[in-house]
Amino acid sequence: MTAPFCFSLVYHFTLLFASISGSPFAQVDGTYCAITGYTGSSTAIVIPREINGYIVQAIDSNAFSNKTTLTSVVLPSSLETLGSYTFSGCTNLSYIGFNDGLVTIGSYAFNSCPVLVNVQVSNTVTQLGSYAFSNCTGLTTISLPDSLKTINNNAFSECTGLVNVTLPDSITTLGSSVFYNCSNLTTINYPRSLTNANSSLFYGCTKLLSITVPEGVTAIPQYTFNGCTNLKNIVLPSTLESIGSYAFSGCTGLTSMTLPNNLSSLGSYVFSSCTGLTTMTLPDELTNLGSYAFADCTELKTVVVNEGLTTINSYTFSNCTSMTSISLPSTLNTINNSAFSECKGLVNATLPDSITTLGSSIFYNCSNLTTVNYPRSLTSANGSLFYGCTKLQSIVRA
Repeated sequence: MTAPFCFSLVYHFTLLFASISGSPFAQVDGTYCAITGYTGSSTAIVIPREINGYIVQAIDSNAFSNKTTLTSVVLPSSLETLGSYTFSGCTNLSYIGFNDGLVTIGSYAFNSCPVLVNVQVSNTVTQLGSYAFSNCTGLTTISLPDSLKTINNNAFSECTGLVNVTLPDSITTLGSSVFYNCSNLTTINYPRSLTNANSSLFYGCTKLLSITVPEGVTAIPQYTFNGCTNLKNIVLPSTLESIGSYAFSGCTGLTSMTLPNNLSSLGSYVFSSCTGLTTMTLPDELTNLGSYAFADCTELKTVVVNEGLTTINSYTFSNCTSMTSISLPSTLNTINNSAFSECKGLVNATLPDSITTLGSSIFYNCSNLTTVNYPRSLTSANGSLFYGCTKLQSIVRA
């Protein structure tokens, strides 16, 4: 916080629950002040509303950072802003008392406070800064107010003690990696009001079981559920239009998923390494299917590709070793490199007459493939198309 002029003052006051001595503060104007540091020795602090006649409006960056003997703090109702790193590294801080009036909690404000267990954020807070509670490994409960609109990047990342979280419907913006590696998180909701969500929201939440994305949401960003290995049930809205790259990659607990009809784009690696996925039907409106979209889905047996899709990109279904059949649409004109490589369960493949271009190594090492047709419409074919297809017996010019 910028002040017209600053000075240091040693003061002492006694309250009902604690006393503080030796805190410098900066005068903001003739009425308000900001606490800029603390040199006292108390372990339990109640910060007053006023100091020497000045109303405490803010606590500046790093004011209490790395005070490892601090165990509890009560904030005054006059406080509007907590600066960045305010209580960061207070490794014995187990209680923080918020009062209504606080609007902004700065970045890294409570970062690495490992014995902080329960937090009830005041009903006036509208924004949580980046990494605000990151690496609070002992945090089991966080109560968020209906006033909250924005949670910035990594606000709760590495909070490995969190189990259940309720996000208020007031939230419109979630930064990237907000719950990154919250490895014990099992349930969380997706706010109805959310209009702006960034990548990796739940990356590495290995115990997350289910989630419902509400109607109105049009996009799931990249890496959103990456590595959520126990995610088994997910409900997607009819309004969904795109799913970003790696969004469900490594979700090994998924066995099936219903994609909404309005979905037009699946990013690269979107379901890669979903080793429990067995069936997939691509929606009617899909026009973009990213490379490696289903790569290494080793239990995927059947796939129905929608009419309207014109291109299957490189490695889209590579190493789907259990795939026995693939239904390709009459609108398909291009299959790119290694699209079905290492699909060792494939026995027969029928390529539609609409295909004009085949990339290299499309059926590389499909060792059980016995019959395949060669489309009459084909004008460009690259090398190693059937390399390693040791059981291939016939090729039919359709």
